[in-house]
Amino acid sequence: MHRQLLRPAPAVLRPAAVPEPLRTIRSAPPALDDQERAEQPSTELTDSRLRAIKHGYFAALSELDHHIGRILEGLEALGRADRTMVVLLSDHGEWLGDHLRLAKGYPADDPVARVPLVMRWPDGIVRPGRRVSDVVELTDVMPTVLQALGIPVPTDVQGQSLLSALRDEPLDRLDIAITEHERWTSVRSSTHHYLVHEDGRERLWDMVEDPTEHRELGQDRGQDPVVHTALTRHRCLLLQRQLQARRELPRTYPY
Repeated sequence: MHRQLLRPAPAVLRPAAVPEPLRTIRSAPPALDDQERAEQPSTELTDSRLRAIKHGYFAALSELDHHIGRILEGLEALGRADRTMVVLLSDHGEWLGDHLRLAKGYPADDPVARVPLVMRWPDGIVRPGRRVSDVVELTDVMPTVLQALGIPVPTDVQGQSLLSALRDEPLDRLDIAITEHERWTSVRSSTHHYLVHEDGRERLWDMVEDPTEHRELGQDRGQDPVVHTALTRHRCLLLQRQLQARRELPRTYPY
């Protein structure tokens, strides 16, 4: 979250309510460039400093919640709440001291790449209040909004509409999210986090058994058939996603 320009909200989070950061350092990633070397874990981050960093961030989120509430109250006052789709999302997350790191970057793990996607649309969402567990991407938001408005989705869009999920129907899409860098690509599925570098090196974490990504699986991929199968599956998922991104969508006329 960047520098705040709004006045403080009436109430902010108490320090005691701030969750503890994950102080354990995971297996060291390869240093790829100057920026990523600067993002390496720092043992100089004390517990009090880490809590202060998280407290400031969570306090900023409470301020954001306050102003989102003002927007929703304004829609209600204007009588437009039921016919307005409100989408809450973020472009990225933050480590906030997890793994003794700050800011964002390599290897695009969950604290950095997993962001909220909350939709409010009283006239269009079936069974509101549901939590959808599918892995989706920010590129899916634009075609979702266009389809909801009855506007044709451009044929070169890479994302896929999530409107079926709003209607409480199954999503027909690959269950992965991609984070790309010029020298590496991250694939997050519902079960694993897979990373591949431009020189062919791979890394893999089991997000079911190890959701905080402290134990890398890729080290023993030659011996463990389960790890080998997971690596093969995620290579195929990445290839499928890249092929899908290149194809042109069918032209639709919803009106």
